[in-house]
Amino acid sequence: MVKRVDKFIFGLAIFLFVISVVSAEVSEIKVKTAPRLEVQLVTFDSESVEFVEFEKFTGFSDQYGNITFNFDADSEVSNFNIVVYIYDYDKKVASKKFSENYEPGESISLKLFPTGYEIIDTPSEDEVIANETLENNVTTNESTISAELLSEGNKEPGITGLVVDKVFNKTIAYVIIGVFLLAAVVFFVVRTRKRLLGKKGIIVRKLSELTQNNEEKKDDYQGSIEEAEKKIKEAQGEINSLRNQSRIREAERKLQQDQADLRRLRDRGY
Repeated sequence: MVKRVDKFIFGLAIFLFVISVVSAEVSEIKVKTAPRLEVQLVTFDSESVEFVEFEKFTGFSDQYGNITFNFDADSEVSNFNIVVYIYDYDKKVASKKFSENYEPGESISLKLFPTGYEIIDTPSEDEVIANETLENNVTTNESTISAELLSEGNKEPGITGLVVDKVFNKTIAYVIIGVFLLAAVVFFVVRTRKRLLGKKGIIVRKLSELTQNNEEKKDDYQGSIEEAEKKIKEAQGEINSLRNQSRIREAERKLQQDQADLRRLRDRGY
């Protein structure tokens, strides 16, 4: 019995862990603004009347004014909106609410440019590769072909590193969730095992023994009731006796007073 409970609980923990991993949908949110500014992004419920925040992100835009956030939406989230704040140190220079009812898993691109700041266009991938190729040619003094190969080689590890970083961050989150689930399962198993072991120590009694014990208890209760009723009757008799004695003493006192009054009247000659 205990082994079956352990297997069931272990299977349930694995199922919950898999569900938590599969049900999460990641929305990639890209923001274009001025370079080197603090960007705060908040996702919130688009269907609620009140402001219900899902998740808040903070980061700094790069030299081109780009920044990307990944929003892991739970399975309960059907739609969401976004509000973006732009800060230059502690001063808020721009803000905007994007009420587009975005769906989880959707790739989103937003633009928010503060007034008076320089806007730099993001170069295309071909321009970035060309710049890297030119720098490699100057520093290494190699041929154009070898420089292009080197730039292509440098490009792949960058992309791979970004993917690994995302996977690594998600893995840490899932490991933490798994640890909490495992701790809860172990706690539940220990409690269940103690309860089952405690139930094994219960002594099984025959129905006849239980009936006999019930009859004995019933007789004891009946005797106690009769004894209590007897004591109540005796106490009632004593109370009545005391009441009668008190009445007799009162009558005698009144008689003595009447006799004294009669003597006083006779002495006065009435």
